[in-house]
Amino acid sequence: MSCKGLLKYMTNILPIVDWAAEALRPTLLGILRRLDKTFNKIYKKPSIRRYTDWYAAGELIKGVYEILSEHPFIVHIPHFKALISTCQGIIVGDSGTTATAAVDNFQQSIIPVETPPPHFCAIVIRLLALHILAIG
Repeated sequence: MSCKGLLKYMTNILPIVDWAAEALRPTLLGILRRLDKTFNKIYKKPSIRRYTDWYAAGELIKGVYEILSEHPFIVHIPHFKALISTCQGIIVGDSGTTATAAVDNFQQSIIPVETPPPHFCAIVIRLLALHILAIG
């Protein structure tokens, strides 16, 4: 996640691409789907959350923020909506799991849910605010 090339791609190249072109839509959907899956894993597993590079995660979300600021129509893409709700859950501190077994509850109590650092939270809040403005 902390690959410099990936971070530069997300923050510098993706925002300037004309995503309104129909031929590029599958690429945008693939990128948003992959980001949604990645952040969903972080959200659902506290053990992964503990070892996440939050600066790099924040920069990936910053790239999504830049895309949204240039192309507000992406608010209607289902993977974007899922990514938004997942990031909300991460900064609120939800565990993301709905386990009912006693063993799973015991394992969850061993690994506390850590909230991400302020850098990540600030970027997610900016993305949420822009999302609300883009919806209208």
